Formats: sequence, structure tokens, C-alpha cells
Amino acid sequence: MWSNTTFYSVKRLYTDNEEEYIISELQSFLREQRIIHETSILSIYQQNGCAEQLNHILLEKAQSIQLGVYLPDFW
Repeated sequence: MWSNTTFYSVKRLYTDNEEEYIISELQSFLREQRIIHETSILSIYQQNGCAEQLNHILLEKAQSIQLGVYLPDFW
């Protein structure tokens, strides 16, 4: 069930061209909700470089925190 908890609505969804966003169930849902779905070219750094770089940074930070849990107490 689709519900909106804010007064904002999604007008446009911009994703990469991966398979998880191209499935017919999602496409039909977006059509029903009148949401425009735009895709970028798959794996092009110039189009999704900032997002990919941020994802990489966040992943590194999460891994560092995870490793820090196993350090001895004097660290």
C-alpha cells in the first residue's frame, strides 16, 4: 500500500539503468502514480560519479567502524 506521510510528492525518479529499476511491477506502479522515470547510461562515471563516490566513502567509513568494534580497549 502506498501512503504519503508528508505534503511532498514524487514527480520524477532518476535511476541508473540497472535491472532492479526496470522490472515491470515498478514501471506499472510508477505509471499509476504518474511518476516520470528517467534512467542514465549504465556504469557511466560522468553521470553518476558523485553518487558512486559518496557510496564508496560511506562504505569505507562503515567498514572502518565495523573493524573498530573489534579493537582492544586501549585503542
